[in-house]
Amino acid sequence: MPRFKNTPKLPEADLIAGPNPNNSFGVKKKPNTQLGDKIRHKVGFDESRKGQDHFDPVVRAAWLYFRDGLAQQEIAESLGISRSSVSNLLMEAKRRQVYKIEFSPAVIRTHDAAQKLQDRYGLETVYIVPGDGDAARVRARIGNAGALLLGQKYAHLPRLGVCWGRTVLALADALDYRESAVEQVYQMVGSARSRFWDMVEACDTRIAAALGAKIFQFPAPGRVSSPQLFKLLVEEEIVAAHLHALDRLDGAVFGLCSLSYDSLIFSSGLVYDHEVAMMQASAAVGIIGGRHYDRSGAAVHFDGYDATLLALEMERLKSIPHRLAVAGGADKVPALLGALRGGLMTDLVTDSVTAQALLSP
Repeated sequence: MPRFKNTPKLPEADLIAGPNPNNSFGVKKKPNTQLGDKIRHKVGFDESRKGQDHFDPVVRAAWLYFRDGLAQQEIAESLGISRSSVSNLLMEAKRRQVYKIEFSPAVIRTHDAAQKLQDRYGLETVYIVPGDGDAARVRARIGNAGALLLGQKYAHLPRLGVCWGRTVLALADALDYRESAVEQVYQMVGSARSRFWDMVEACDTRIAAALGAKIFQFPAPGRVSSPQLFKLLVEEEIVAAHLHALDRLDGAVFGLCSLSYDSLIFSSGLVYDHEVAMMQASAAVGIIGGRHYDRSGAAVHFDGYDATLLALEMERLKSIPHRLAVAGGADKVPALLGALRGGLMTDLVTDSVTAQALLSP
C-alpha cells in the first residue's frame, strides 16, 4: 500500500536518533549466497533475474529497506516481486538475523525522561523520539515509534479503535504488515469535511490492513446539524451497532488536538466557526476524538456541540484497557498534561522536547 502523500518518508536512521546515521540503529548485513528453492518459491522470486545479482534476495531486501530507506513497494519493483513477497523477505531476514538492531546513546539518554513520565503519571510504556527539526519531521518520528509500540503491545488485542488525525496517519503509514491477533478495527469518530476524507479513511484502513483485521468505518458523519437528527441517527441499527462495538474495545490509538487556531479540530468540520472562540475561552485544554477535557482531564461539555457529535464519549474512553496516545509539539503540552493528569492514556509516544516540558515543575 503506497504511503500517504502528505506523510514524509523517513530514513530508518531518523526513527529514534535523528538525522545522524552514526547515532542511529545499526543494520549489519550477513551476506549469504545460498538461497534454497523453498524460500525462492515462498517469496515468488523471479528466476529470470537469477544471474543478475549475487546477493541473497533476503539480504538485499533488508539492505534496501533499512539502509537505503526504500518503501516496500519500491523494493518490490527493484526485485521484480510483489509487495507481499517483500514482507515475507523481511520476516525471513528477521528470523535469520540478517540485520541487528542496536540502540544508540541518544535512546539511552532519553530513557530517564521516559521512566520519569511513567512513574509520575502511572503510564505503562513511554517512547521518546528526538524533538529537533520541523513539526512534520517530528510527527513522522512519533508515528514511526508509535507503529513500533503498536506492533509490540497492541497486536494481540482482538478489537482496536482508531481516532483519525495527522499523527495517527503517520503511525498508520509507518506500520508494516505483520501477523497479529487483531480481528476488528473500528473508527471511533464519524467522518470529517470532504477534503479530509482521504486522511480519515487512511488512518484506520491502513492499520487494519497491516494487522490483517477487518475494518469497520463509522457509518455516519462526525457532526450532524441538530440534536433531533442525532437522536434519529443513533437509533438506526447500523449506527447503534457501531456505537455498541466501541463500548467493547480492547485498545485504542489516538492523537491529541490543542485549541490553537491551526488545530485540526477547527478545520475538520467538527467545530463550526462561531463555536471556536467559545471553546478557546472555556476551561478546555485538549481534545481526544472530538471530546474536550480540562487541565485535570475531566470532560468539558458544550451545549449544541456534544449533542450533535458522533464519537465515543470521554467517560467511555477511560474504560478501554489499553490506550495509546501519539502526540508532540509545544502547542500540545497543555493537552498532554491534562490527559496525563486525567489518566486518559496508558501508553505515550512523544518527542524529547515535549517530554522535558511535561516534566518541568
